[in-house]
Amino acid sequence: MSLLRFIRNMRLGIKLNIVMILAFSLLLVAIVFVVSDSMQDLTFRTGRQRVEQEVVVFQTRFAAAEQSIMEDAKLLASVPGLSAAGATQNLDTVRNSVLVNAALFNFDQVTLVGAGGRRLFDLKAGEFTTEADSAEDALLSFALFGSEIVDLIVEEEGGWDISLAAVVPLYNQSGNIVGALLAGRDFDNEFLAEINLSRED
Repeated sequence: MSLLRFIRNMRLGIKLNIVMILAFSLLLVAIVFVVSDSMQDLTFRTGRQRVEQEVVVFQTRFAAAEQSIMEDAKLLASVPGLSAAGATQNLDTVRNSVLVNAALFNFDQVTLVGAGGRRLFDLKAGEFTTEADSAEDALLSFALFGSEIVDLIVEEEGGWDISLAAVVPLYNQSGNIVGALLAGRDFDNEFLAEINLSRED
């Protein structure tokens, strides 16, 4: 009761000042709440817009990388003697040429098959092997029918190995398909740096 009596005995000017301070305090709390809510919404929208921009950048640069790997695979397929090697299955004359050109185009893998789909050689990590791979064979079978395809190859043996590969048919001078070529790049940090995904902006 003494508080009510104290307030009643206060002068009118002081009472008005207290009421104004309380009103301004409530107004300040409301403003802080609205600004905080708006900032959260702005942060969310900005973050979402940034993610959408990054997706567009990734799609654009990845499409350019796909086009580049296809063009390089076509150039590699035009190496003199490669289509003849596919037809005659005599690889001695072209192994060194393929090895040098694969390094020139930064290919981590090059696979050559003959017209029947028989694997003639497989260059991986600078070494020739004869390992079969079902994902690669599936892509190469499309090239044997005249298709040119770029696709991701995913292998799960002992960890994830991802590569971007292009397959192109090999033609003889008569225009007949005599084999197919697969050329691929490992999807690693070096490849990501090339398409500038690891930039710091």
